[in-house]
Amino acid sequence: LISIWFAFWVVYPRLKDTSCNKDCMFWAYHISCEGFECDLERFKRNISNPEKVLDCISRSTVAVANVLKEKYENLQKALIFLVAALLFEDLTLFFLLIST
Repeated sequence: LISIWFAFWVVYPRLKDTSCNKDCMFWAYHISCEGFECDLERFKRNISNPEKVLDCISRSTVAVANVLKEKYENLQKALIFLVAALLFEDLTLFFLLIST
């Protein structure tokens, strides 16, 4: 059950909009959830300020990297618990076969 729980959190898609405000033009949440027109307007508003563009790229990269890091950590935990459960099951079956 623990393995399934962690595996579920790896697969379940979630991109929380925590590091970018609504003006951030490169955040995957905005690009995927809002329409093309809204995304294009945001890009046009921000393209004149190179510092803002760099800030948006940096924030987006860090936010997506944190999501990926969390997913890989949860995947690692899921695999560890899965292997532990399988070993426990194998040992239980082995001892049941020996005792009969």
